Amino acid sequence: MVNRELNGWRVSLFQIFVKPWMLAILSGIFLVLSLPSFNLSFLAWIALVPLLIVIQNVSVKTAFGLGLVTGIFYFLGMTYWIIPLAPYANIAITTFAALLLTGYLCVYVGCFVVLLKVGITVLPLSKKDAPMAKLQFDLVFIFLAPIIWTALELIRSWLLTGFPWGSIGYSQWNNLPAIQIASSVGVYGISFIVVLVNAAIARFILVLSEWRRGLYAVILPAVILIAIFTYGFIQLAQSPSGQKLKIAIVPGNIPQMEKWKGDNLNSIFNKYVKTTERLAGEKLDLIVWPETCIPANLLIHPMMFNEVKSTTQLLQAPLLFGIPYYDDNKIYNAVFLLSSDGAILGKYYKIHLVPFGEYTPHILKQMLPEAIREKVIGVMDFDKGETFTLFPLPSAPPSPPRQRGGWGGDIRADVGSLRNPSAATFPTDSPKFGIVICFESAFPGFFRKFVKSGANFMGVVTNDAWFTGTAAPEQHFTMSVFRAIENRVSLFHAANGGISAIIDRFGQISPKVVKYPENDFIIGEIYLSQEKTFYTRHGDWLPQLCLLLTGGVVLLIAITLMRET
Repeated sequence: MVNRELNGWRVSLFQIFVKPWMLAILSGIFLVLSLPSFNLSFLAWIALVPLLIVIQNVSVKTAFGLGLVTGIFYFLGMTYWIIPLAPYANIAITTFAALLLTGYLCVYVGCFVVLLKVGITVLPLSKKDAPMAKLQFDLVFIFLAPIIWTALELIRSWLLTGFPWGSIGYSQWNNLPAIQIASSVGVYGISFIVVLVNAAIARFILVLSEWRRGLYAVILPAVILIAIFTYGFIQLAQSPSGQKLKIAIVPGNIPQMEKWKGDNLNSIFNKYVKTTERLAGEKLDLIVWPETCIPANLLIHPMMFNEVKSTTQLLQAPLLFGIPYYDDNKIYNAVFLLSSDGAILGKYYKIHLVPFGEYTPHILKQMLPEAIREKVIGVMDFDKGETFTLFPLPSAPPSPPRQRGGWGGDIRADVGSLRNPSAATFPTDSPKFGIVICFESAFPGFFRKFVKSGANFMGVVTNDAWFTGTAAPEQHFTMSVFRAIENRVSLFHAANGGISAIIDRFGQISPKVVKYPENDFIIGEIYLSQEKTFYTRHGDWLPQLCLLLTGGVVLLIAITLMRET
């Protein structure tokens, strides 16, 4: 009697978990668990298998719904950190924003399963029940899945200003042998490979009764995967070489709730200066402070600005720092480079702003009621920069340091030099580097423009304190690993309230990492790169090819529907 009841329970549980919607949920959960901060990267290789299997024997409408279910769990689990922004915004608005974003993103997964399911039926494949015809069908399924998925990830990266966050390729950020091929195919190429393996496993399971057929179908994906890992291990066996610089990162790690309180300006400034002074005697080539490290236009505060210049002269090292900067009735999220003798060498204004966080589209701003408008506009409504700046690192002879404690000095000449900060001449072979600010590092095509223009190394400066205690800072940091590999450049990731580290050209992270709330600094080496990778030169050629092929599938679907009607 007891055994009969236990068997009944087992059957009931099995029936529940093999329900289509449960398998769709399982795919969504696996996708979330594969990403930071869970970092169960191996799950990404099987995450889509349940979804790919379950859509086989359902209608197109049901398949779309199952895709939405997977997408909801995937994207809400990934972007939940929007909701805890409530300390800085209205909880109702942040919750609505998170749900709205999830609703938009999950449509991509729905479209993926529909295009895959319908696309196979309209392709001119042989209908014969012969081994080669079956193999042809299996291979089309296995390769069409990553083609469509990768095309949709590319669309997601630019449509409506773009939101490339959480691409499935990022799940492999700590699987370095698997992602070295990103120097040719980018992060979207890694997404392609991951989905390819998912599709191969799903197809093998679907034809398990004809296991030899399934085995033949997965040979090609297996060969591709082995080649990728072999290439990765060969690349990682190389030792760093070439000219190197010694740099320091001072994250500060100021809590966001404290950062924008006017009364805290002096204490924040003093924390950065005092921590930086601990670097005395290190013979540094560059010191880095993060995005908007000082929550004020430092250049119009003479006492503070002169103190910063005195610090650079004391340490005999250039300083890179981020501030909100006002120029010609405009406000920019800016980064400045100050030379070791206190001269301004260059500036960069953030180009790719975060919608609603750093700006509100003008048309929408006019349409919204004033009460709502005040809540959705970010802490700063920044203006957009236009220039991809490369900062020079001159090896200037040391100048005598200014006397400490002096608050005097006229900064008008320094501010005036901002009109043409690059007027100074530098040796043509002097190191150059580019900077991306916060959200810009999520866009691989944007990042590569700096390297293609001649940057020998790169930097990411960010204020991730908005999302302290969530997965967002780690998700953001992992993108820098890919940017380094894609372009084979070393980079520094300087984050207030997040993760700060130096990453080499193979994606290997410096031994010392500073995380919030540590009040420490990082000293490490940056190797200069003269190399232009295939990805640097040609960009997202693979996802663009996938987009072209997916467009062909959509055209075939449209033609088929027109004929049927």
